[in-house]
Amino acid sequence: MAILSRLSSNRPAVLLLAIALTVLLMAGCSDDPPPTPTVTFTANDAVNLSRNAMEEVDGFHFDMSHPSGNTALPGGLALTRATGSAVAPDSVYVNAEALLGSAFVRVEGVVIGEDTYMTNPLTGNWSAIPPEDGPFGFLDPVQLVTNVLGQIENPQFSDQQDANSNLVITASVPATALEPLVGIVNESAELTLRLLIHQESYRLQEARIEGPLQSDDGPNAVRLIKFSGFDEEISIEPPI
Repeated sequence: MAILSRLSSNRPAVLLLAIALTVLLMAGCSDDPPPTPTVTFTANDAVNLSRNAMEEVDGFHFDMSHPSGNTALPGGLALTRATGSAVAPDSVYVNAEALLGSAFVRVEGVVIGEDTYMTNPLTGNWSAIPPEDGPFGFLDPVQLVTNVLGQIENPQFSDQQDANSNLVITASVPATALEPLVGIVNESAELTLRLLIHQESYRLQEARIEGPLQSDDGPNAVRLIKFSGFDEEISIEPPI
């Protein structure tokens, strides 16, 4: 009786106890599973998955164009477009379209480790040359992809949509990460990236690089690199 008397005199406590017991009973009788915590997939997650996916790729094709500007190469060449293939770890074939002064020339090159081969722009004949004497001795698309995905800064999902439903990511990247693309870079440059990443395989589909990467570039220079052929068997052999 004393306990009941004390509980009756403390109605707020009795009410709180009743509510707590009701909640516990309802939770125990419910068949619904507890809510699943929401996990946010970030642009940085996509970049990390792309880096892992590209590390498993043995080779790929590439196509670099210049919506604005060109790339200066040793020997006075102004590269306008370059297509070719790369095989890990250090083999590259490139077919380049360039200007030599006002004349259009086409040059092919092969780099396999420390060996470099190049065609004569006039005759098309192949010859072996010292790496430092050729316009492609620095070119390393495999390392370029590793640098870009490994040194990317502040990646964000873009509001823009891609026609092929790729993930669209904007970011910035230090100029030094792009040395395997152009050789000597303007280290003080502010460069922006727009990446297209396949939403299922996470392989890199395209990289758009904006900004004065080389010292002679204008402020609106743009380089566009497309990647393909990830599942193909690609072989690069010495041409002579």
